[in-house]
Amino acid sequence: MLDRSCSLINTYAIQAIGKGSILKLYVCVQPLRILEMQYANIGKRFLAFLLDLLIWFVLTTIVYALLLAFFSALLTSVTTSSEASDQLFWLIFIIVGWLYHSINHNSPRQATLGKRAFGLTVSDLNGNKISFARATGRYFAFVFFTAFALADFLPVPFTEKSQALHDLIAGTVVIEKNTKSKSQ
Repeated sequence: MLDRSCSLINTYAIQAIGKGSILKLYVCVQPLRILEMQYANIGKRFLAFLLDLLIWFVLTTIVYALLLAFFSALLTSVTTSSEASDQLFWLIFIIVGWLYHSINHNSPRQATLGKRAFGLTVSDLNGNKISFARATGRYFAFVFFTAFALADFLPVPFTEKSQALHDLIAGTVVIEKNTKSKSQ
């Protein structure tokens, strides 16, 4: 089934095994989307990050406390040492962060609560919503470059599209929410 953007450009009569058939050639053209993207500056991105970090930490603490409350008998051996307890907290922190960031960046709003508060969204390089898989890759690149290299946001002021390392790897940009797209 062809949509309205497809046009018949030629019809060919062909002979196929003694039967007359008609081959119709269509061309389908999608309207060109011109994006006027305003890339988010490092200040807004950093403030959104701080708000998200606070939310992320609170969510992690809630999940951690619930796990300890519901599974205290099971977790007693795991959480007897403060080191093991810390490791469990940070494991939950990573998992909660992954779900928080990936679900929100893949949602119709394309932003975490921190980004929404500052009028930012995450999209691919063409302005489209990113997939859950791309959001997941973006999150783990963010965790790696933030935790191990401490260099994730260094390229933001120096890249044309204000991209952090995790954006460059995931092929994403953070843009102002009021970015407009026009069809031509």
